[in-house]
Amino acid sequence: MKRIFYMALIGIFCFPCLVFGVEPMGTIGQPPPGDHAFLSNETFLRTVPTHIQVVDVHTNAVIDEFGERTEYSDVVFSPRVTHLALLNYSATKPWKTTISIWDVNAREQRMERQFESRVKFVAFSPTAPVLAIYFKGDIYLWNWRTGEQIATMTRTDFPPFPPLHGMVFSADGRHLIVVPERPAIELWNVETLFFASGFIKTWDVASQQLQHIIFAPEGEKFWTFVISPDNRNLAVVQDPWVQVRDLRTGKIKTQFPHRVGMAQKIAFSPSGRWIALEDDWSDIFILDIKNPKELQKIEQEEIQIYYEFVFSKNDEYLAASGRARGGRHWISVWKRERDTFVFQYKWQVPEHYRWYATLAFATNTVLATAAQGTIHIWKLSPNRPQLLKTLAGDAPLHFSADTRYLFANRDDKLQIWDWRENTPMDYPSIAAPLAFSRDTSVLLSLTDIGQVHIWDGKAFLPSQYYPIVPHGKQLAVLGEVKHNQLLQNFPNPFNPETWIPFRLADENTVTIQIYNATGQRVRRLAPGTLSAGDYTSQSQAIHWDGRNDKGERVSSGVYLYAIDAGNFSATRKMLIRK
Repeated sequence: MKRIFYMALIGIFCFPCLVFGVEPMGTIGQPPPGDHAFLSNETFLRTVPTHIQVVDVHTNAVIDEFGERTEYSDVVFSPRVTHLALLNYSATKPWKTTISIWDVNAREQRMERQFESRVKFVAFSPTAPVLAIYFKGDIYLWNWRTGEQIATMTRTDFPPFPPLHGMVFSADGRHLIVVPERPAIELWNVETLFFASGFIKTWDVASQQLQHIIFAPEGEKFWTFVISPDNRNLAVVQDPWVQVRDLRTGKIKTQFPHRVGMAQKIAFSPSGRWIALEDDWSDIFILDIKNPKELQKIEQEEIQIYYEFVFSKNDEYLAASGRARGGRHWISVWKRERDTFVFQYKWQVPEHYRWYATLAFATNTVLATAAQGTIHIWKLSPNRPQLLKTLAGDAPLHFSADTRYLFANRDDKLQIWDWRENTPMDYPSIAAPLAFSRDTSVLLSLTDIGQVHIWDGKAFLPSQYYPIVPHGKQLAVLGEVKHNQLLQNFPNPFNPETWIPFRLADENTVTIQIYNATGQRVRRLAPGTLSAGDYTSQSQAIHWDGRNDKGERVSSGVYLYAIDAGNFSATRKMLIRK
């Protein structure tokens, strides 16, 4: 959006000059900076809307400039910043992309190639002159020195590749990690062009650090998974099997002998004994961990597809929402009798449930359903359900541990109801929740800049709140500021932590990017949208604990930190000394 904004300004002010052939009398200021990458401890690269700059680290003076960017373009650096790819897009149809490879040190173009479409994602191999290019549903491997196409990576199970979020080579250059626009990160072997595996990452909420990565076998992938109530196990669908794995080691503890295919929905019962899942044919099956060979199929011939299913608190009931043939929408309930779930009844739900219906149990017999902005609270009586009340809200739904409060989404904001009293709770507004821990002690929300916030769910009840922040540090805003400024970090040099001060003249979304000596980004700090004010004291500045995005301590050396706040960008140098 910033690039479009700046280019719009250039168009407005330069158009009269083009018409009358008048040259400007001068230029004030530097073009707004984009990506950064270190060339050495003395110089770094900076992308601006029209070209690439080589900048002195100490004086911020422009030493050299090269390359030519169009109004619509992207720049991708190689891992060691020896080369870069410049992607220039056509502004009108037919859509084209011109990719040029530049030798950064010589400031010379080495190769150029045009593609008859938009190319949004490319990735440099760290070990060979190979560029991966996502183009028209396939990924091409291209030798950028010779200009020859090496190979094509094509999906055979779901051709072509779906739209991507991104891709990157592994450090040894043997694998390409592909991130499609669906929850299935893929790992491809570049040498064999074979889909290598999928993997699941586990995170520790308290430390906010990556704990473990569980890989699927070569040529296979995980489809969906759910964590057991005791947080020890992971039930995962690995086509065509369901496995129970140790959450910390990834080792298989149980593999059920029943083929379920590419099941997309799965749920653990609260006791951790039963697993419910929907197979390729939209049938629900119940797996018993105590008796892995046993498989129970839920019989409901009228239901064509299920939306969601959930167990009650003591495994007494299983409820599912779904669509029947003819377009009618139902909630179905099964009751457990010893080790078997027996169908009880179903009831038709309002027409607005046609899009989706989510479910949550408050008690063994109180069920909440929601779709399209309306929540219904039901009492499961022996022969039929009883509608207790209707509230405003939508998915996801989750009851507090004491069952008094209902957490929901309302107009993309968190909504908490004292549902027995029909009373909405009063608390500061945050984004709609993504997920909850089972006791609602932790909830996650997604910001508009892609950051996941971790919240203490109990602190919302009834009126207090606070986000979980490393080291207990909070951000505050004080004072009135007339100019945006990025100031020198303190202490500097530092070990192991430092604070990055700045001033904001207007309310803006703030992001701090930290780059190492090779130009790689090591940390992204995103406090979100901040009010105008002075953020220069230790209690108000942005804190950096000297760790990268993986939670690892970074090494000694020179680093750059860059601020992005609306139309304001600036860069400074800092030093870690151990």
